[in-house]
Amino acid sequence: WQQIFVNRVPLRRWVAWIVVAIFLTTVAITNYSGLGEKGLAFALLLLVATLMVGFGEELLFRGIGVQAFRNGGFSEFKVGLWTTVLFGLAHGTNIFTAGPSALIQVVATTATGFVFYLVLRSTGALVMAMAAHGLWDFSVLSTQINPENPSPLANVTAVVLVLILLTVLVLRKRLSPAPS
Repeated sequence: WQQIFVNRVPLRRWVAWIVVAIFLTTVAITNYSGLGEKGLAFALLLLVATLMVGFGEELLFRGIGVQAFRNGGFSEFKVGLWTTVLFGLAHGTNIFTAGPSALIQVVATTATGFVFYLVLRSTGALVMAMAAHGLWDFSVLSTQINPENPSPLANVTAVVLVLILLTVLVLRKRLSPAPS
């Protein structure tokens, strides 16, 4: 379990800004007024539920999945790629409840999954990816508390994801493991 929870393949230190960007985004987009209207019990229940989802999905994809692909001899690029693609595709089952709009969720969760992979790699701790995932879901779901009047701040998440992914694309050569 040690190798699942502690990542020994660190990235360059500059990638730590991704962790900061994710946490600042969750603070910025959370619908505090909507949560306030629903009450403390609702907000705490939503927080606990999303943290549990973050814990479970990260344990599966960024914990066990990463180790399985590494042990299978995949390059670190392919480890990140395949665990991210599988994470996105796992959300494709929502097509049964959401219809074709679930395809957008697959693309969005694939992008988000890559960011969680970078959180794991930059911090070296699966628990940080779990926290990032749970808090991300909490903030995004809080923008949907009132489906008839969703918070426009939800659009910020897409902008942040695109900026992170574009930055990583441009600087990808600098993503190689830090020298030991």
